[in-house]
Amino acid sequence: MSSPKILLLAPLAIVFGCADERPKVAPADEAETDASVDASGLPVPNFRVVRLGAAPSTTPEAFAPTAIVEVKGGGLGLIDFDRDGLLDVFVPGSLTLGNEAAGDGARLFQNQGDLKFVRRTDLGFDWKGWGMGVAVGDLDGDGYDDLFTAAHGPNAAHFNRDNKQTAGGRKFVEGAKAAGLDDERWGMAASLGDLDNDGDLDLYVANYLNLDLDNLPPDTTYLEQPIFAGPLGLTPTADLILRNRGDGTFEDKSFRSGIGTVEPSFGLGATTIDLNEDGLLDIFVGNDSMANFLFVNQGAFSFEDKARSMGLAVNGDGREQATMGIAISDVSGDGLPDFFSTNFASDTNTLLVARQRPSGGLSFRDRTSSLGASKGSRSLVGWASLFGDFDLDGDEDLVVFNGHVYPERLASKMGSTSEQAPLYYAQSSGRYQQQTVAQAGQWLAETALFRGAARGDLDNDGAMDLVVTALGQQPMVLAPALLDPAESVSVALLQETGDRRAYGARVVLVEDGLSRTQWVQPSMGFQGSGTAASLFALTPGAGQRWIEVTWPDGTLQVEQLEGRTGRIKIKRASR
Repeated sequence: MSSPKILLLAPLAIVFGCADERPKVAPADEAETDASVDASGLPVPNFRVVRLGAAPSTTPEAFAPTAIVEVKGGGLGLIDFDRDGLLDVFVPGSLTLGNEAAGDGARLFQNQGDLKFVRRTDLGFDWKGWGMGVAVGDLDGDGYDDLFTAAHGPNAAHFNRDNKQTAGGRKFVEGAKAAGLDDERWGMAASLGDLDNDGDLDLYVANYLNLDLDNLPPDTTYLEQPIFAGPLGLTPTADLILRNRGDGTFEDKSFRSGIGTVEPSFGLGATTIDLNEDGLLDIFVGNDSMANFLFVNQGAFSFEDKARSMGLAVNGDGREQATMGIAISDVSGDGLPDFFSTNFASDTNTLLVARQRPSGGLSFRDRTSSLGASKGSRSLVGWASLFGDFDLDGDEDLVVFNGHVYPERLASKMGSTSEQAPLYYAQSSGRYQQQTVAQAGQWLAETALFRGAARGDLDNDGAMDLVVTALGQQPMVLAPALLDPAESVSVALLQETGDRRAYGARVVLVEDGLSRTQWVQPSMGFQGSGTAASLFALTPGAGQRWIEVTWPDGTLQVEQLEGRTGRIKIKRASR
Protein backbone atom coordinates (compact mmCIF):
# COMPACT_ATOMS: atom_id res chain seq x y z
CA MET A 1 0.00 0.00 0.00
CA SER A 2 1.24 3.44 -0.89
CA SER A 3 0.82 6.41 1.43
CA PRO A 4 -2.33 8.34 0.52
CA LYS A 5 -2.24 11.95 -0.61
CA ILE A 6 -4.31 14.14 1.71
CA LEU A 7 -6.62 16.84 0.36
CA LEU A 8 -7.71 19.92 2.26
CA LEU A 9 -11.22 19.92 3.68
CA ALA A 10 -13.90 21.27 1.39
CA PRO A 11 -17.34 22.43 2.47
CA LEU A 12 -20.22 19.99 2.06
CA ALA A 13 -22.95 20.76 -0.41
CA ILE A 14 -26.31 19.42 0.78
CA VAL A 15 -28.67 18.85 -2.14
CA PHE A 16 -32.23 17.63 -2.12
CA GLY A 17 -33.81 16.18 -5.27
CA CYS A 18 -36.74 18.08 -6.72
CA ALA A 19 -38.38 17.11 -10.00
CA ASP A 20 -39.56 19.59 -12.61
CA GLU A 21 -43.30 19.86 -13.07
CA ARG A 22 -44.38 16.93 -15.23
CA PRO A 23 -47.53 15.79 -16.99
CA LYS A 24 -49.77 13.45 -15.05
CA VAL A 25 -49.39 9.75 -15.71
CA ALA A 26 -51.49 6.71 -14.96
CA PRO A 27 -50.93 5.19 -11.49
CA ALA A 28 -48.27 2.49 -11.35
CA ASP A 29 -49.23 -1.13 -10.81
CA GLU A 30 -48.14 -1.58 -7.21
CA ALA A 31 -48.87 -3.55 -4.08
CA GLU A 32 -48.09 -2.28 -0.60
CA THR A 33 -46.98 -4.35 2.39
CA ASP A 34 -46.14 -3.74 6.01
CA ALA A 35 -42.83 -4.29 7.71
CA SER A 36 -42.01 -7.23 9.96
CA VAL A 37 -39.21 -8.14 12.37
CA ASP A 38 -36.47 -10.76 12.20
CA ALA A 39 -35.46 -13.21 14.92
CA SER A 40 -33.46 -10.53 16.71
CA GLY A 41 -36.47 -8.23 16.95
CA LEU A 42 -35.04 -5.77 14.41
CA PRO A 43 -37.31 -4.45 11.63
CA VAL A 44 -37.11 -6.27 8.31
CA PRO A 45 -38.12 -4.30 5.22
CA ASN A 46 -41.07 -5.42 3.20
CA PHE A 47 -40.99 -4.20 -0.37
CA ARG A 48 -43.87 -2.81 -2.35
CA VAL A 49 -43.82 -3.83 -5.98
CA VAL A 50 -44.06 -1.35 -8.86
CA ARG A 51 -44.03 -2.71 -12.43
CA LEU A 52 -42.76 -0.66 -15.35
CA GLY A 53 -44.59 -0.71 -18.66
CA ALA A 54 -46.09 -3.58 -20.62
CA ALA A 55 -44.62 -7.07 -20.49
CA PRO A 56 -41.81 -7.53 -23.04
CA SER A 57 -42.27 -9.93 -25.92
CA THR A 58 -38.82 -11.51 -25.91
CA THR A 59 -39.83 -14.82 -24.31
CA PRO A 60 -42.71 -17.07 -25.40
CA GLU A 61 -45.38 -17.99 -22.87
CA ALA A 62 -44.03 -21.53 -22.69
CA PHE A 63 -40.39 -21.17 -21.66
CA ALA A 64 -38.63 -23.37 -24.22
CA PRO A 65 -35.32 -21.77 -25.21
CA THR A 66 -33.64 -23.15 -28.31
CA ALA A 67 -30.23 -21.49 -27.85
CA ILE A 68 -28.15 -20.26 -24.92
CA VAL A 69 -28.42 -16.65 -26.10
CA GLU A 70 -32.13 -16.66 -25.21
CA VAL A 71 -31.55 -17.21 -21.49
CA LYS A 72 -28.61 -14.92 -20.69
CA GLY A 73 -29.88 -11.37 -21.16
CA GLY A 74 -31.32 -9.19 -18.42
CA GLY A 75 -29.35 -5.98 -18.23
CA LEU A 76 -30.53 -2.60 -16.97
CA GLY A 77 -29.07 0.73 -15.97
CA LEU A 78 -30.13 3.46 -13.55
CA ILE A 79 -29.39 6.87 -15.07
CA ASP A 80 -30.42 10.41 -14.22
CA PHE A 81 -30.37 11.30 -17.91
CA ASP A 82 -31.72 14.86 -17.50
CA ARG A 83 -30.03 15.61 -14.16
CA ASP A 84 -33.30 16.36 -12.35
CA GLY A 85 -32.28 14.42 -9.24
CA LEU A 86 -34.38 11.33 -10.05
CA LEU A 87 -32.94 8.02 -11.26
CA ASP A 88 -34.53 6.76 -14.48
CA VAL A 89 -34.51 3.12 -15.64
CA PHE A 90 -32.94 1.98 -18.94
CA VAL A 91 -33.51 -1.52 -20.32
CA PRO A 92 -31.65 -2.49 -23.52
CA GLY A 93 -34.14 -5.18 -24.58
CA SER A 94 -33.45 -8.29 -26.58
CA LEU A 95 -34.62 -10.31 -29.56
CA THR A 96 -36.36 -13.60 -30.20
CA LEU A 97 -34.82 -16.32 -32.34
CA GLY A 98 -36.80 -16.92 -35.50
CA ASN A 99 -38.84 -13.72 -35.13
CA GLU A 100 -36.64 -10.70 -34.59
CA ALA A 101 -39.57 -8.34 -35.20
CA ALA A 102 -41.12 -9.59 -31.96
CA GLY A 103 -38.17 -8.52 -29.83
CA ASP A 104 -38.29 -5.41 -27.68
CA GLY A 105 -35.92 -2.56 -28.39
CA ALA A 106 -34.09 -0.36 -25.92
CA ARG A 107 -36.44 1.59 -23.64
CA LEU A 108 -36.14 4.24 -20.99
CA PHE A 109 -38.66 4.70 -18.17
CA GLN A 110 -38.53 8.26 -16.87
CA ASN A 111 -38.92 8.73 -13.14
CA GLN A 112 -41.81 11.10 -12.41
CA GLY A 113 -41.27 11.04 -8.67
CA ASP A 114 -43.08 9.05 -5.97
CA LEU A 115 -42.14 5.80 -7.78
CA LYS A 116 -44.20 6.66 -10.85
CA PHE A 117 -42.63 6.06 -14.24
CA VAL A 118 -43.53 6.72 -17.87
CA ARG A 119 -41.84 5.23 -20.93
CA ARG A 120 -40.24 7.89 -23.11
CA THR A 121 -40.54 7.10 -26.81
CA ASP A 122 -39.03 10.37 -28.08
CA LEU A 123 -35.45 9.96 -26.83
CA GLY A 124 -33.92 8.21 -29.85
CA PHE A 125 -33.93 4.61 -28.65
CA ASP A 126 -34.50 2.80 -31.95
CA TRP A 127 -31.77 0.20 -31.30
CA LYS A 128 -32.82 -3.46 -31.31
CA GLY A 129 -30.34 -6.21 -30.55
CA TRP A 130 -29.40 -9.00 -28.19
CA GLY A 131 -28.89 -6.66 -25.24
CA MET A 132 -26.96 -7.95 -22.22
CA GLY A 133 -25.06 -5.90 -19.63
CA VAL A 134 -25.33 -2.11 -19.21
CA ALA A 135 -22.72 0.40 -18.06
CA VAL A 136 -23.74 3.99 -17.21
CA GLY A 137 -21.22 6.81 -17.21
CA ASP A 138 -20.02 9.98 -18.91
CA LEU A 139 -18.16 8.45 -21.85
CA ASP A 140 -17.37 11.69 -23.67
CA GLY A 141 -16.82 14.09 -20.76
CA ASP A 142 -19.69 16.48 -21.54
CA GLY A 143 -21.20 16.30 -18.05
CA TYR A 144 -24.10 13.96 -18.89
CA ASP A 145 -24.18 10.21 -18.38
CA ASP A 146 -24.25 7.94 -21.43
CA LEU A 147 -25.25 4.28 -21.88
CA PHE A 148 -23.10 1.39 -23.07
CA THR A 149 -24.77 -1.95 -23.83
CA ALA A 150 -22.80 -5.18 -24.17
CA ALA A 151 -24.57 -7.37 -26.70
CA HIS A 152 -24.34 -10.42 -28.89
CA GLY A 153 -22.52 -8.20 -31.36
CA PRO A 154 -22.27 -5.47 -32.14
CA ASN A 155 -22.24 -3.62 -28.82
CA ALA A 156 -24.16 -0.34 -28.59
CA ALA A 157 -23.35 3.08 -27.13
CA HIS A 158 -26.07 5.69 -26.65
CA PHE A 159 -24.61 9.17 -26.14
CA ASN A 160 -26.71 11.67 -24.17
CA ARG A 161 -27.01 14.82 -26.33
CA ASP A 162 -28.61 18.23 -26.00
CA ASN A 163 -31.96 18.49 -27.82
CA LYS A 164 -34.35 21.39 -27.26
CA GLN A 165 -37.20 19.58 -29.01
CA THR A 166 -37.77 16.97 -26.29
CA ALA A 167 -39.10 17.29 -22.75
CA GLY A 168 -36.07 17.53 -20.50
CA GLY A 169 -33.94 18.84 -23.38
CA ARG A 170 -32.01 15.61 -24.00
CA LYS A 171 -31.89 12.89 -26.67
CA PHE A 172 -29.75 9.79 -27.16
CA VAL A 173 -27.71 9.07 -30.27
CA GLU A 174 -26.32 5.59 -30.92
CA GLY A 175 -22.65 6.05 -31.83
CA ALA A 176 -20.78 2.86 -30.96
CA LYS A 177 -19.04 2.55 -34.34
CA ALA A 178 -17.70 6.11 -34.39
CA ALA A 179 -16.52 5.72 -30.78
CA GLY A 180 -14.73 2.40 -31.40
CA LEU A 181 -17.14 0.49 -29.16
CA ASP A 182 -18.98 -1.68 -31.71
CA ASP A 183 -17.15 -4.97 -31.16
CA GLU A 184 -18.96 -7.87 -32.86
CA ARG A 185 -18.27 -10.55 -30.26
CA TRP A 186 -20.79 -11.63 -27.61
CA GLY A 187 -20.36 -9.02 -24.90
CA MET A 188 -21.96 -10.15 -21.66
CA ALA A 189 -21.09 -7.50 -19.06
CA ALA A 190 -19.32 -4.15 -18.87
CA SER A 191 -17.63 -2.04 -16.21
CA LEU A 192 -16.35 1.54 -16.32
CA GLY A 193 -13.46 3.05 -14.37
CA ASP A 194 -10.53 5.42 -14.75
CA LEU A 195 -7.92 2.72 -15.15
CA ASP A 196 -4.98 5.02 -15.94
CA ASN A 197 -5.84 8.03 -13.70
CA ASP A 198 -6.06 10.44 -16.61
CA GLY A 199 -9.50 11.73 -15.61
CA ASP A 200 -11.81 9.86 -18.00
CA LEU A 201 -13.66 6.56 -17.95
CA ASP A 202 -12.14 3.47 -19.56
CA LEU A 203 -14.16 0.34 -20.29
CA TYR A 204 -13.84 -3.39 -19.62
CA VAL A 205 -16.14 -5.79 -21.50
CA ALA A 206 -16.48 -9.42 -20.36
CA ASN A 207 -17.12 -11.54 -23.45
CA TYR A 208 -18.81 -14.93 -23.40
CA LEU A 209 -18.46 -17.39 -26.28
CA ASN A 210 -18.61 -17.84 -30.04
CA LEU A 211 -22.18 -18.44 -31.20
CA ASP A 212 -23.30 -18.16 -34.81
CA LEU A 213 -27.04 -17.55 -34.64
CA ASP A 214 -27.43 -18.62 -38.28
CA ASN A 215 -25.67 -21.92 -37.63
CA LEU A 216 -26.47 -22.98 -34.08
CA PRO A 217 -24.58 -25.92 -32.55
CA PRO A 218 -26.56 -29.16 -32.19
CA ASP A 219 -28.47 -29.78 -28.98
CA THR A 220 -26.89 -31.77 -26.20
CA THR A 221 -28.39 -34.03 -23.52
CA TYR A 222 -28.59 -33.41 -19.78
CA LEU A 223 -30.37 -35.79 -17.36
CA GLU A 224 -31.62 -37.68 -20.41
CA GLN A 225 -33.33 -34.54 -21.71
CA PRO A 226 -32.41 -32.64 -24.91
CA ILE A 227 -31.22 -29.09 -24.25
CA PHE A 228 -29.37 -26.32 -26.07
CA ALA A 229 -25.57 -26.47 -26.17
CA GLY A 230 -23.25 -24.40 -24.01
CA PRO A 231 -21.31 -23.05 -22.42
CA LEU A 232 -19.17 -26.16 -22.02
CA GLY A 233 -18.32 -27.62 -25.38
CA LEU A 234 -18.35 -24.22 -27.08
CA THR A 235 -15.42 -21.82 -27.59
CA PRO A 236 -14.94 -18.99 -25.07
CA THR A 237 -14.11 -15.50 -26.33
CA ALA A 238 -11.37 -13.19 -25.09
CA ASP A 239 -12.41 -10.09 -23.15
CA LEU A 240 -11.90 -6.48 -24.19
CA ILE A 241 -10.30 -3.52 -22.43
CA LEU A 242 -10.71 -0.13 -24.07
CA ARG A 243 -8.85 3.07 -23.21
CA ASN A 244 -10.71 6.36 -23.44
CA ARG A 245 -8.75 8.84 -25.56
CA GLY A 246 -10.42 11.72 -23.72
CA ASP A 247 -12.74 12.73 -26.54
CA GLY A 248 -15.35 10.00 -26.26
CA THR A 249 -13.53 7.61 -28.59
CA PHE A 250 -11.83 4.43 -27.42
CA GLU A 251 -8.82 2.35 -28.43
CA ASP A 252 -8.51 -1.40 -27.94
CA LYS A 253 -5.68 -2.11 -25.48
CA SER A 254 -6.57 -5.74 -24.79
CA PHE A 255 -3.33 -7.35 -25.93
CA ARG A 256 -0.84 -4.67 -24.86
CA SER A 257 -2.46 -4.38 -21.42
CA GLY A 258 -2.00 -8.09 -20.71
CA ILE A 259 -5.74 -8.80 -20.64
CA GLY A 260 -5.59 -10.51 -24.01
CA THR A 261 -2.72 -12.80 -23.03
CA VAL A 262 -4.74 -14.91 -20.56
CA GLU A 263 -6.66 -17.94 -21.71
CA PRO A 264 -10.15 -16.83 -22.90
CA SER A 265 -12.99 -17.74 -20.55
CA PHE A 266 -16.78 -17.55 -20.46
CA GLY A 267 -17.08 -14.04 -19.01
CA LEU A 268 -20.31 -13.23 -17.16
CA GLY A 269 -19.56 -10.27 -14.90
CA ALA A 270 -16.97 -7.56 -14.24
CA THR A 271 -16.38 -4.80 -11.71
CA THR A 272 -13.56 -2.38 -10.88
CA ILE A 273 -12.14 -1.78 -7.39
CA ASP A 274 -8.77 -0.81 -5.91
CA LEU A 275 -8.09 -4.00 -3.93
CA ASN A 276 -4.54 -3.25 -2.83
CA GLU A 277 -5.12 0.46 -2.17
CA ASP A 278 -2.27 1.62 -4.39
CA GLY A 279 -4.28 4.29 -6.22
CA LEU A 280 -4.88 2.08 -9.27
CA LEU A 281 -8.19 0.37 -10.06
CA ASP A 282 -8.12 -3.40 -10.46
CA ILE A 283 -10.68 -5.52 -12.35
CA PHE A 284 -12.51 -8.58 -11.04
CA VAL A 285 -14.12 -10.82 -13.69
CA GLY A 286 -16.57 -13.62 -12.94
CA ASN A 287 -16.40 -16.52 -15.42
CA ASP A 288 -18.91 -19.25 -16.16
CA SER A 289 -17.65 -22.77 -15.30
CA MET A 290 -14.05 -21.53 -15.40
CA ALA A 291 -11.70 -19.80 -12.97
CA ASN A 292 -12.37 -16.13 -12.25
CA PHE A 293 -9.89 -13.36 -13.08
CA LEU A 294 -8.47 -10.62 -10.89
CA PHE A 295 -6.51 -8.24 -13.08
CA VAL A 296 -4.27 -6.26 -10.73
CA ASN A 297 -3.35 -2.88 -12.19
CA GLN A 298 0.42 -2.55 -12.64
CA GLY A 299 0.26 1.04 -13.91
CA ALA A 300 0.83 2.29 -17.46
CA PHE A 301 -2.39 0.49 -18.47
CA SER A 302 -0.98 -2.98 -17.86
CA PHE A 303 -2.57 -5.77 -15.79
CA GLU A 304 -1.67 -9.14 -14.29
CA ASP A 305 -4.13 -11.87 -13.30
CA LYS A 306 -3.62 -12.72 -9.60
CA ALA A 307 -6.97 -14.35 -8.83
CA ARG A 308 -5.47 -17.74 -7.91
CA SER A 309 -2.76 -16.44 -5.62
CA MET A 310 -5.27 -14.23 -3.77
CA GLY A 311 -8.05 -16.83 -3.47
CA LEU A 312 -10.61 -15.30 -5.84
CA ALA A 313 -10.35 -17.75 -8.74
CA VAL A 314 -12.33 -20.66 -7.24
CA ASN A 315 -14.35 -21.53 -4.13
CA GLY A 316 -12.99 -22.98 -0.90
CA ASP A 317 -13.15 -26.52 -2.30
CA GLY A 318 -10.98 -25.50 -5.23
CA ARG A 319 -13.86 -25.83 -7.69
CA GLU A 320 -14.51 -23.52 -10.62
CA GLN A 321 -18.06 -22.19 -10.48
CA ALA A 322 -20.62 -20.51 -12.72
CA THR A 323 -19.94 -17.06 -11.31
CA MET A 324 -22.82 -14.83 -12.42
CA GLY A 325 -23.89 -12.03 -10.10
CA ILE A 326 -21.12 -10.17 -8.23
CA ALA A 327 -21.62 -8.10 -5.08
CA ILE A 328 -19.04 -6.43 -2.84
CA SER A 329 -19.45 -5.42 0.81
CA ASP A 330 -17.46 -5.14 4.02
CA VAL A 331 -19.10 -8.20 5.54
CA SER A 332 -16.79 -8.56 8.53
CA GLY A 333 -16.55 -4.85 9.40
CA ASP A 334 -12.76 -4.64 9.04
CA GLY A 335 -12.77 -2.14 6.17
CA LEU A 336 -11.80 -4.75 3.57
CA PRO A 337 -13.90 -5.68 0.51
CA ASP A 338 -15.55 -9.12 0.56
CA PHE A 339 -16.93 -10.79 -2.58
CA PHE A 340 -20.26 -12.59 -2.97
CA SER A 341 -21.18 -14.41 -6.18
CA THR A 342 -24.17 -16.40 -7.38
CA ASN A 343 -23.89 -19.80 -9.04
CA PHE A 344 -25.74 -22.53 -10.93
CA ALA A 345 -28.07 -25.14 -9.39
CA SER A 346 -26.58 -28.11 -7.49
CA ASP A 347 -24.05 -25.67 -6.05
CA THR A 348 -24.24 -22.95 -3.43
CA ASN A 349 -23.57 -19.28 -3.84
CA THR A 350 -20.14 -18.18 -2.61
CA LEU A 351 -18.94 -15.61 -0.08
CA LEU A 352 -15.19 -14.93 -0.12
CA VAL A 353 -14.02 -12.85 2.83
CA ALA A 354 -10.85 -10.77 2.72
CA ARG A 355 -8.10 -10.82 5.30
CA GLN A 356 -4.85 -8.91 5.54
CA ARG A 357 -1.75 -11.03 5.06
CA PRO A 358 1.01 -10.49 7.63
CA SER A 359 3.40 -9.94 4.75
CA GLY A 360 1.07 -7.40 3.13
CA GLY A 361 -1.73 -7.61 0.60
CA LEU A 362 -5.06 -9.42 0.74
CA SER A 363 -6.10 -13.02 0.55
CA PHE A 364 -9.64 -14.42 0.49
CA ARG A 365 -11.18 -17.45 2.18
CA ASP A 366 -14.53 -19.11 1.61
CA ARG A 367 -16.87 -18.32 4.53
CA THR A 368 -20.16 -19.09 2.73
CA SER A 369 -21.51 -21.76 5.05
CA SER A 370 -20.08 -20.47 8.32
CA LEU A 371 -21.72 -17.06 7.79
CA GLY A 372 -25.06 -18.48 6.64
CA ALA A 373 -24.88 -17.27 3.03
CA SER A 374 -25.38 -20.70 1.46
CA LYS A 375 -28.78 -21.50 2.94
CA GLY A 376 -31.53 -22.08 0.40
CA SER A 377 -29.39 -21.60 -2.69
CA ARG A 378 -28.37 -25.11 -3.74
CA SER A 379 -31.50 -25.90 -5.77
CA LEU A 380 -31.65 -22.45 -7.36
CA VAL A 381 -29.91 -20.79 -10.32
CA GLY A 382 -28.65 -17.49 -8.92
CA TRP A 383 -28.27 -14.37 -11.05
CA ALA A 384 -28.26 -10.88 -9.57
CA SER A 385 -26.97 -10.37 -6.04
CA LEU A 386 -27.04 -7.07 -4.19
CA PHE A 387 -25.76 -5.91 -0.80
CA GLY A 388 -27.50 -2.98 0.85
CA ASP A 389 -28.65 -1.67 4.20
CA PHE A 390 -32.29 -2.12 3.23
CA ASP A 391 -33.52 -2.08 6.85
CA LEU A 392 -31.31 0.87 7.85
CA ASP A 393 -29.90 -0.88 10.90
CA GLY A 394 -26.28 -0.11 10.16
CA ASP A 395 -25.16 -3.27 8.35
CA GLU A 396 -25.66 -4.48 4.80
CA ASP A 397 -28.14 -7.24 4.03
CA LEU A 398 -28.18 -9.41 0.91
CA VAL A 399 -30.74 -10.06 -1.83
CA VAL A 400 -30.36 -12.75 -4.52
CA PHE A 401 -32.60 -13.12 -7.59
CA ASN A 402 -32.98 -16.56 -9.16
CA GLY A 403 -34.40 -18.25 -12.24
CA HIS A 404 -33.56 -21.38 -14.24
CA VAL A 405 -32.10 -21.54 -17.73
CA TYR A 406 -33.88 -24.83 -18.42
CA PRO A 407 -37.61 -25.41 -18.97
CA GLU A 408 -39.84 -26.99 -16.35
CA ARG A 409 -39.40 -30.59 -17.53
CA LEU A 410 -35.66 -30.41 -16.87
CA ALA A 411 -35.76 -28.07 -13.88
CA SER A 412 -38.07 -30.49 -12.07
CA LYS A 413 -35.59 -33.31 -12.64
CA MET A 414 -33.04 -31.13 -10.86
CA GLY A 415 -35.35 -30.73 -7.86
CA SER A 416 -36.47 -27.22 -8.73
CA THR A 417 -38.75 -25.16 -10.97
CA SER A 418 -37.99 -22.89 -13.92
CA GLU A 419 -39.48 -19.78 -12.29
CA GLN A 420 -37.90 -19.20 -8.90
CA ALA A 421 -38.30 -16.89 -5.89
CA PRO A 422 -35.72 -14.42 -4.54
CA LEU A 423 -33.63 -14.99 -1.42
CA TYR A 424 -33.28 -12.34 1.27
CA TYR A 425 -30.68 -12.54 4.04
CA ALA A 426 -30.73 -10.11 6.95
CA GLN A 427 -27.37 -9.57 8.61
CA SER A 428 -27.33 -10.00 12.37
CA SER A 429 -24.22 -10.20 14.55
CA GLY A 430 -22.02 -10.78 11.52
CA ARG A 431 -24.07 -13.68 10.14
CA TYR A 432 -26.73 -13.87 7.44
CA GLN A 433 -30.19 -15.10 8.38
CA GLN A 434 -32.42 -16.25 5.52
CA GLN A 435 -35.81 -14.57 5.81
CA THR A 436 -39.17 -16.17 5.13
CA VAL A 437 -42.31 -14.75 3.54
CA ALA A 438 -43.81 -14.44 7.03
CA GLN A 439 -40.81 -12.37 8.14
CA ALA A 440 -40.12 -10.22 5.07
CA GLY A 441 -43.30 -10.15 3.01
CA GLN A 442 -45.10 -11.55 0.02
CA TRP A 443 -42.51 -10.30 -2.47
CA LEU A 444 -40.33 -13.24 -1.43
CA ALA A 445 -42.97 -15.59 -2.84
CA GLU A 446 -42.90 -13.89 -6.24
CA THR A 447 -41.46 -16.35 -8.77
CA ALA A 448 -40.05 -15.49 -12.19
CA LEU A 449 -37.14 -16.09 -14.53
CA PHE A 450 -35.24 -13.33 -12.73
CA ARG A 451 -32.00 -12.06 -14.27
CA GLY A 452 -30.55 -8.55 -13.86
CA ALA A 453 -30.84 -6.11 -10.97
CA ALA A 454 -29.46 -2.84 -9.63
CA ARG A 455 -30.07 -0.67 -6.58
CA GLY A 456 -30.61 3.04 -6.01
CA ASP A 457 -32.81 5.46 -4.10
CA LEU A 458 -35.44 6.03 -6.78
CA ASP A 459 -37.85 8.04 -4.62
CA ASN A 460 -35.24 9.98 -2.62
CA ASP A 461 -36.65 8.81 0.71
CA GLY A 462 -33.31 7.81 2.22
CA ALA A 463 -33.77 4.06 1.65
CA MET A 464 -32.35 1.87 -1.11
CA ASP A 465 -34.75 0.53 -3.74
CA LEU A 466 -34.19 -2.41 -6.09
CA VAL A 467 -34.88 -2.71 -9.81
CA VAL A 468 -34.97 -6.22 -11.27
CA THR A 469 -35.62 -7.73 -14.70
CA ALA A 470 -37.10 -11.13 -15.56
CA LEU A 471 -37.47 -12.92 -18.88
CA GLY A 472 -40.94 -12.39 -20.31
CA GLN A 473 -41.98 -9.83 -17.68
CA GLN A 474 -41.82 -6.08 -17.30
CA PRO A 475 -39.06 -4.62 -15.10
CA MET A 476 -39.98 -4.41 -11.42
CA VAL A 477 -39.12 -1.88 -8.72
CA LEU A 478 -39.00 -3.10 -5.11
CA ALA A 479 -39.26 -0.26 -2.61
CA PRO A 480 -38.68 -1.01 1.09
CA ALA A 481 -41.28 0.05 3.63
CA LEU A 482 -39.87 0.24 7.16
CA LEU A 483 -41.51 0.31 10.57
CA ASP A 484 -39.28 3.10 11.83
CA PRO A 485 -36.90 4.48 9.17
CA ALA A 486 -33.68 5.73 10.72
CA GLU A 487 -31.90 8.88 9.72
CA SER A 488 -29.53 8.23 6.85
CA VAL A 489 -26.95 9.98 4.75
CA SER A 490 -26.50 9.44 1.01
CA VAL A 491 -23.01 10.39 -0.18
CA ALA A 492 -22.48 11.24 -3.85
CA LEU A 493 -18.98 12.09 -5.08
CA LEU A 494 -18.21 14.64 -7.77
CA GLN A 495 -15.05 15.24 -9.80
CA GLU A 496 -14.63 17.79 -12.58
CA THR A 497 -13.74 15.21 -15.21
CA GLY A 498 -15.33 12.48 -17.32
CA ASP A 499 -14.99 10.21 -14.28
CA ARG A 500 -17.36 12.57 -12.46
CA ARG A 501 -18.72 9.95 -10.02
CA ALA A 502 -15.31 8.59 -8.98
CA TYR A 503 -16.03 4.96 -9.84
CA GLY A 504 -14.08 2.61 -7.58
CA ALA A 505 -13.65 5.16 -4.77
CA ARG A 506 -13.77 4.07 -1.13
CA VAL A 507 -16.23 5.86 1.19
CA VAL A 508 -16.05 5.46 4.99
CA LEU A 509 -18.53 6.79 7.54
CA VAL A 510 -16.93 7.30 10.98
CA GLU A 511 -19.13 7.78 14.05
CA ASP A 512 -17.56 8.11 17.49
CA GLY A 513 -14.52 6.20 16.29
CA LEU A 514 -16.47 3.31 14.67
CA SER A 515 -16.35 3.04 10.90
CA ARG A 516 -18.38 1.51 8.07
CA THR A 517 -17.02 1.13 4.55
CA GLN A 518 -18.58 1.08 1.09
CA TRP A 519 -17.19 1.30 -2.43
CA VAL A 520 -18.55 3.22 -5.39
CA GLN A 521 -19.58 0.20 -7.46
CA PRO A 522 -22.07 1.07 -10.25
CA SER A 523 -21.44 -2.34 -11.89
CA MET A 524 -23.65 -4.51 -9.74
CA GLY A 525 -26.18 -7.32 -9.56
CA PHE A 526 -25.97 -9.15 -12.86
CA GLN A 527 -25.55 -7.06 -16.02
CA GLY A 528 -26.70 -4.05 -14.01
CA SER A 529 -25.50 -0.51 -13.42
CA GLY A 530 -26.87 1.18 -10.33
CA THR A 531 -26.38 4.16 -8.07
CA ALA A 532 -22.96 5.70 -7.57
CA ALA A 533 -24.06 7.01 -4.17
CA SER A 534 -23.19 5.38 -0.85
CA LEU A 535 -26.05 5.12 1.64
CA PHE A 536 -25.40 4.86 5.38
CA ALA A 537 -27.85 4.65 8.28
CA LEU A 538 -26.80 7.01 11.06
CA THR A 539 -26.45 5.83 14.64
CA PRO A 540 -28.86 7.74 16.91
CA GLY A 541 -27.04 9.81 19.49
CA ALA A 542 -23.62 9.56 17.87
CA GLY A 543 -21.38 12.53 18.56
CA GLN A 544 -18.62 13.16 16.07
CA ARG A 545 -19.30 12.10 12.48
CA TRP A 546 -17.22 12.46 9.37
CA ILE A 547 -16.76 10.94 5.91
CA GLU A 548 -13.42 9.70 4.60
CA VAL A 549 -13.19 9.47 0.80
CA THR A 550 -10.33 7.68 -0.89
CA TRP A 551 -10.55 8.83 -4.49
CA PRO A 552 -9.67 6.36 -7.28
CA ASP A 553 -6.08 7.65 -7.50
CA GLY A 554 -5.52 7.03 -3.77
CA THR A 555 -5.99 10.62 -2.56
CA LEU A 556 -7.68 10.84 0.85
CA GLN A 557 -10.21 13.58 1.63
CA VAL A 558 -11.98 14.04 4.98
CA GLU A 559 -15.31 15.85 5.39
CA GLN A 560 -17.04 16.65 8.68
CA LEU A 561 -20.75 15.83 8.73
CA GLU A 562 -21.64 18.20 11.58
CA GLY A 563 -24.81 16.23 12.34
CA ARG A 564 -26.31 16.73 8.89
CA THR A 565 -28.39 14.08 7.14
CA GLY A 566 -30.01 13.64 3.75
CA ARG A 567 -28.29 13.72 0.37
CA ILE A 568 -24.74 15.03 0.50
CA LYS A 569 -22.50 15.81 -2.44
CA ILE A 570 -18.76 15.81 -1.81
CA LYS A 571 -16.75 17.65 -4.40
CA ARG A 572 -13.14 16.78 -4.85
CA ALA A 573 -10.76 19.41 -3.52
CA SER A 574 -8.08 20.76 -5.84
CA ARG A 575 -5.41 18.24 -6.72
